[in-house]
Amino acid sequence: MAGILSEADVQRLLTDPSPDARAETAAKVALAFAGAQLSASERQLAGQIFHVMAKDAEVMVRSTLAYHLKSNPDLPKEVALALARDVEEVSLPVLEFSSVLDDADLIEIVRSSNADKQKAVARRETVSNKVANALIDHSKNAGVVAELINNKGAVLGEAEYSKALHKHGDDPAVANSVASRPQLPITIAERVVNMVSEKLREFLLGNGRLSISCHRVRRVPMSSSFASNCVTTAA
Repeated sequence: MAGILSEADVQRLLTDPSPDARAETAAKVALAFAGAQLSASERQLAGQIFHVMAKDAEVMVRSTLAYHLKSNPDLPKEVALALARDVEEVSLPVLEFSSVLDDADLIEIVRSSNADKQKAVARRETVSNKVANALIDHSKNAGVVAELINNKGAVLGEAEYSKALHKHGDDPAVANSVASRPQLPITIAERVVNMVSEKLREFLLGNGRLSISCHRVRRVPMSSSFASNCVTTAA
């Protein structure tokens, strides 16, 4: 155990088993686990410690463990899932950053979790199309969908944009996030141009994001610059 905890660490846990002492131990073991100095047996021991600490009665201990292990690709899967299913103070860093969680894990959590956990999943560096669909399908919170669409690492297509607008198009955050996506499908751009502010409409048209026929835009206040970018066609 010397590579993980010193004799002094062990003695402190025996004489002072307080939440503060356990949290400090969790951080120390997690940091050691991230290094390359541990032997195979020491890494196995660290995993066993994580299993125990992931069930600690104190949220502070579990949240310390989660924070220090959130980006570790070698975190045991069972520990990652236990932390991801915990209360928000524990779970959010793991849900947002852990590469140990696969799509099936994330979808299961999205289906059964509240908006805070769903937003953490939506902020991940990459969000697959399957996970993105789960977020749109199962979240009743427009903020979750806006968070997803604002994430340039989310894999979204015309079907996902359409579904998001159908469910939450009345929410300005969702409409604006769709309008701001790069390489927006023309059908979605023509749809969202009616929903967003004049400033964003001008951005879509003025930056060459689309050429849109005037008769396809509902009657909305139109500035001269918007009108100049609108392509007049026969109705």
